[in-house]
Amino acid sequence: MTSQQPTKSPLAGLVLFIVCIAIAGTCVAGVHYFVIDLPQQNAVQTPDNEYQWPKEDCEFECGVDKSTCNSQCPTYVGRTQCKNQCTAEYNTCMSTC
Repeated sequence: MTSQQPTKSPLAGLVLFIVCIAIAGTCVAGVHYFVIDLPQQNAVQTPDNEYQWPKEDCEFECGVDKSTCNSQCPTYVGRTQCKNQCTAEYNTCMSTC
């Protein structure tokens, strides 16, 4: 008697190949996630809630506000006090830059 080995179906070989490829792809994707993606996600910082103007923009805005304030000062008595108040507002604005 001769023993015959059962023949593998080509479809079973294809399914086995696809399963092996899927397992290998999962391993590669997992390594990629832990080595590349996860460190980048941990490095992200949340933004502040306060907008920081560039210093030049802030200085420009403060200067425009001071000019507007000075132009509204009366031409009669009290102009010095008004100008002093405008200067104080300008200095306060500049201290926030």
